[in-house]
Amino acid sequence: MGVVWKARQKFGISDAIRTPEFALKTLINAPDSPDRSRLVLRLAREVACLDRVRHVKNITPVLEAGEDNGIAFYVMTYVQGGNLKKRLKPEANLTERSSYDIGTGGENDSCST
Repeated sequence: MGVVWKARQKFGISDAIRTPEFALKTLINAPDSPDRSRLVLRLAREVACLDRVRHVKNITPVLEAGEDNGIAFYVMTYVQGGNLKKRLKPEANLTERSSYDIGTGGENDSCST
């Protein structure tokens, strides 16, 4: 459905100044694709779901969503880390502790394994 890019905002100032990094998700279909309206609606539902859980500590909020030059997108703060989809594959053999760490960010050591 989409692709996630690691992006940085440019302010028109020196490249030596570090600016914040963002995760930018865009749809990968062509603007004239017959599936476009369905995919844009799906992306909008994804943004709405993320907005409903923005109060959760380990969920990064959506900073902006919209469309630019026919490309639907949303932007979140970039969080360094691995690919959750790969970590949750059945063959990943997650331990109880690593499952807990994924769910909580590993900040609470009260879980006994």
